[in-house]
Amino acid sequence: KEEKNIINIFLFNTLGRANNLLPPLKTRQTYFELTYNKLLSGLFTEGNLVNPIALINITTLGFELGEDKKVYYCLNNFIHKIPAKNKEVFTKTIESYTAFYEKEYHKCISIINTISDTSFRVKGIIDLLIIRSYYELMRNGDNNAESLLDYNLKKYRRYISQKSDLNSVIKTNNLAFVEFVQELNLQYKNNGSISLQKFEKKVLESGTPLKLWFAKKIKELEALNGTPNSQTNLT
Repeated sequence: KEEKNIINIFLFNTLGRANNLLPPLKTRQTYFELTYNKLLSGLFTEGNLVNPIALINITTLGFELGEDKKVYYCLNNFIHKIPAKNKEVFTKTIESYTAFYEKEYHKCISIINTISDTSFRVKGIIDLLIIRSYYELMRNGDNNAESLLDYNLKKYRRYISQKSDLNSVIKTNNLAFVEFVQELNLQYKNNGSISLQKFEKKVLESGTPLKLWFAKKIKELEALNGTPNSQTNLT
């Protein structure tokens, strides 16, 4: 039981924030293999129930690492074992992440729109997924995506600003996410011509969620501009 508690805390505080910390690829792979193997060995199951946090971490980190087969194996064998109390919200959250990584952005948004849980633990995941989905759709030429991206950024900023029970650090970090997506959009419109290196430095030195996603998007803009100068080593 003690080992289980220690690893659960590790997963929640470290693995669940791996995208923020930008650890080396080898470290991220180690995190993933640890979670995957412990899930298969039964550490994250009790009876016929599975710890949904472990399953979410496997989904998000596994897709990032290209471990699609292992992710789908876990989902096929464990998603139906999520405890009934949280089954709908966690199942839909995992399904929306899966759709996002499969680049089915409209599907991702549609699933999220059926989630009724308004707690920060959920909205802090799904609202950022919606924002990223609209950014990707805009990049893909969807004519309605930019206005919807702007709407959802303003909506999320208002939600974070008005949520009195969030501590100041979490507020600052999530408001930074909104600011950086807006700047990312501006960079895209200008073909990455506005000092990408300076922008990347701001992102990396902040506490914003999803630093790895930002780093990947900045690399894409560098490719458009033909001046690769990223400070971030994704490998």
